[in-house]
Amino acid sequence: MLAKAETAAHAETKAGMKLLRKIGDFALFAVGLCVAVPLAACVAYFVGTFVLWPISLLNEDFTDSASGFGPAFGRVKVPVIVIAIGCLAIWVGVRVANSWKRERERAIELEEEKGPLQNFLADRKRWIIGLSLVALFLAGETAKNYIKYDKKFHKADRLTTGHIVEVDPGEPASGAGEDADPGRPPSSHYQFQVNGVTYDGWIEDELGNGEEVVIRYNSSDPKFNHTQDDHTTFRDYNRSALFLLMLVLAALAYVIWHRKPDEPEQEIDIGDGSFESLRRAMIKRLGRDLTAKEEAKARQLADRIEDATKKERAAMQKLGDALDKEFGS
Repeated sequence: MLAKAETAAHAETKAGMKLLRKIGDFALFAVGLCVAVPLAACVAYFVGTFVLWPISLLNEDFTDSASGFGPAFGRVKVPVIVIAIGCLAIWVGVRVANSWKRERERAIELEEEKGPLQNFLADRKRWIIGLSLVALFLAGETAKNYIKYDKKFHKADRLTTGHIVEVDPGEPASGAGEDADPGRPPSSHYQFQVNGVTYDGWIEDELGNGEEVVIRYNSSDPKFNHTQDDHTTFRDYNRSALFLLMLVLAALAYVIWHRKPDEPEQEIDIGDGSFESLRRAMIKRLGRDLTAKEEAKARQLADRIEDATKKERAAMQKLGDALDKEFGS
């Protein structure tokens, strides 16, 4: 009886441990899901924003509406349309990448081997395409920012007064050398009204809270505005995008100019041009034994080399006979 009781207790303990393990696995899965879903949504959002960027150049209101559509959780609004577009773009990109991978594997199976020079040219082409896309994106952002700058400064044709509602003192510069921190300049948040509608903006200056400022705004769209004392240039307005664009264009120019690999392709000795010499050279080049198709190509090449050698010998013999006939004693 005691043995049966111990067996039953052991079985109950084992079942309890199994249940606890399942609960722990489920809890771990739930925690991982809570972390993975927001992270995946952020990645999809950035991809969707990149996809919608060309459309924003033509119709910014549409992209703003698409970005603003979605449920709100407190102060955070989830842009479901942008995330859905990003998910679709990622799915299509994965399918295309898998297709390219299969084509590459098929090319390898068909023995379409490439030497170092061909690999360098293929990598160079990919770099040119990638950098061109980045440069196109930054150029588009620069053009988009210039349109905003033009509306905000050049086309600001009305004057009104506003008040400072918030002041950010910024952060002073600190440190020196490599550890230097440039800090952050102070700024002031102002508000003003046009036809009963409140608009706002920022100026990089530390003003007093409640201080009155003169505002210039675009009569067709008052959200584009600036203070009368704000003389920001387009270079300062678009500093980050212009800096990145210059870097990308410099890298693109270097890649286009760099037409040859750093280490030239080494010559491989083919000996006397016979089939065995060619076979050894190809094995050394590919790092493996030849397939039947490659051996057939090597035999054809060896036959052509042999024919060329025979023709060369015959031509040299004719030349020697002609010289002997002309200058022979």
